[in-house]
Amino acid sequence: AIAEGFVQACVPGPRSYEDSLKDYVRAVLLAYQKGYSLTALQFELQAAQDPNARRLAQDELELRTLWTSLIFKTLRCMKIQRDSAGGE
Repeated sequence: AIAEGFVQACVPGPRSYEDSLKDYVRAVLLAYQKGYSLTALQFELQAAQDPNARRLAQDELELRTLWTSLIFKTLRCMKIQRDSAGGE
């Protein structure tokens, strides 16, 4: 859901930018709450790329990393609960 949400937020389509971005943030929030570290999540995103989908360009990968990092930092500052036995 994270990868799809990012692409939908970046590429104009039938859904609004705001709705797509909300879905992206929601998906990152769920991964955060499950206990994924930022590094583990980035690794999962890289490993789970659909071979039939368009590959992200380097600047898109950097933007996705930045967005994900900002969401993680915001959640940490807000002291959102995490599952310590999560996906690390």
